[in-house]
Amino acid sequence: MELALDVPSECWPEDKVAFWSESILMFILGLAVFGLHWVRRSHRAKITLRKDLQDMDILPSPLTSSTGHSRCDETLAQEAGDEPSASALESAEEMKRAASHDVESYNRILREVSVTADLRRANEIVAVMKRRGIKPNHVTYKHLMRTAGSSGNLRKVWKALDMMERDGLSLDRYMACDILKWLRDSKRASDMHLAFACLDRARLNILADDVLLRAVLETCLHHKDVQRLSDIVSKAESWPNLMPSLPTYAGLIKASGVTQRMSSCWGFWDHLTRRSDLEANNVVLGCMLNALVRNGFTDQAVSLFRSWKGRIEGNAVIYATLIKGFKEAHQPRRALEMRKEMRLDGVKLNTVVYNSLLDCQAQSGAIEGMKEIVAAMVEDGCDLDVVTYALIIKCYCVAKNLDMALRVFRQAQQTVPNDSSIYNLLLDSCLKQDRMDLAVQIKNDLEKYEVIPSQITLGFLIKLYSKRNELDAAFEIVTTCEQRFGIKPDARVWKDLVLACAKANDIWRAQKAFDALHSRGFKAEIRAWSCLVSCYIRIGDPETALRLVRQAYGLEGQRLLSHDQVFDAELLEKLVSSLRRRNTEGLSDSLEEQLFGIGMPLCEHPSRSFRVSS
Repeated sequence: MELALDVPSECWPEDKVAFWSESILMFILGLAVFGLHWVRRSHRAKITLRKDLQDMDILPSPLTSSTGHSRCDETLAQEAGDEPSASALESAEEMKRAASHDVESYNRILREVSVTADLRRANEIVAVMKRRGIKPNHVTYKHLMRTAGSSGNLRKVWKALDMMERDGLSLDRYMACDILKWLRDSKRASDMHLAFACLDRARLNILADDVLLRAVLETCLHHKDVQRLSDIVSKAESWPNLMPSLPTYAGLIKASGVTQRMSSCWGFWDHLTRRSDLEANNVVLGCMLNALVRNGFTDQAVSLFRSWKGRIEGNAVIYATLIKGFKEAHQPRRALEMRKEMRLDGVKLNTVVYNSLLDCQAQSGAIEGMKEIVAAMVEDGCDLDVVTYALIIKCYCVAKNLDMALRVFRQAQQTVPNDSSIYNLLLDSCLKQDRMDLAVQIKNDLEKYEVIPSQITLGFLIKLYSKRNELDAAFEIVTTCEQRFGIKPDARVWKDLVLACAKANDIWRAQKAFDALHSRGFKAEIRAWSCLVSCYIRIGDPETALRLVRQAYGLEGQRLLSHDQVFDAELLEKLVSSLRRRNTEGLSDSLEEQLFGIGMPLCEHPSRSFRVSS
């Protein structure tokens, strides 16, 4: 075969294979030389820009690098050392005058600064760009926002986003996913509103982008934004040609379960199972089973699992979900049967699954089932942790066998770390069953082993002291825990103090605790208000009780009681009767008129309306 080349035949080497091999090798070498030249040119431009920024004290000098920016500074020092310092400084001065740095050069510097999360330097670099007439692009703001996001400063992220929008750039899908990722660590509701307002302004269609849709679902699920989840599920159902990935199917089903839209759950599940290019896995099935269980459809969850058992292998998470359903349905025997089924299917049970089984037995006080599960745990070599002992104690407490619960508690003290949750279980049961002797022992052990109490523990201790008429000790334990452990009492603790003092007719201390509750920014519940009003009536001071009722309902200023809470009609009748007995009918009539004036729902009781008998 002749080659169509205008080359004399005598110029061809005898070995044509060797000729073409040499030609290809020379071509590759040429590409390598060109690439090396381009990299070196870019490298030199980056060095001169760094030198320029160092001269302006925006980037640190390699000789004065701090430990906080060691990675960036070491890189600068290494690269700066590759070029003669005089030449670099001369080139930097030339660049300053000509302003010839392009946006890519600055973006490369910003990318390395973002690694150190040095937001101040990143902002200064962007400011230098704008002063030199170089307009930042999407990549610039992406690095700036990543610097702010990695430092945990979402306010700076919103500021950078605002700067970007003022420069005529809109949020893209990659930035949106980054923002949603950082949003999961935020606890402020305002950050959620700002983030989704940015998505709305950018007109990003989250349903058309599978990655973005998944990120939005995960963020809303994390922050329990039920309303937004419901809107997304509703739009996804009606979106034409919706073709999510398996993780997105899982998120949509989970969101449907959280919003109690079971028809949507089944709709997404059927949509997945009808597709020929995707097959459901145990993650999506687990989300579907969890949605059914949390909405009370445990039997349907079991049926669905068994219908897919041949195609999807069950794991410990799926079985634990079904066991949770048996717990909610108060069916401990079915949980034991599920354990046997797991053994037959070869699923290895770990401590977490065993604890789920124990929780199901403990809720019903099924001691025999509990013993069976503990024996199986020992046989399988699973460790009995704090949760395991707490559930065993809970089972005995529910079965009203406090002596046996105390024996297990003594054993737990020798094998697992002391945890306030176990003490809470025992204190609660002792108070409910009026076993003050055991409650005092538990309280002494708290002090002996220096267990850090929780807010719940404080509440139980206050109730214990209340039953023993030891109000001084109740206030002392609250003060001690705040000073020693830094535990500031919450609204429940103050409420328990109000109830304890009101029960003892110690109105001065009850009012003191009530005022402390409000002064610390909490809002008292109806029970605290009612106990305080009732106490004032009992001690013969209905005028102060009347003042409290007026304050609660907002008849003397701002309403202090939630609109969904009302005083019991019987308590208000007692107040009116007490006022009339003290010949203050004008006050009682005024109260009656004002209550009716602000609307009957505010003073109605679920079982009876407030009516003052004449």
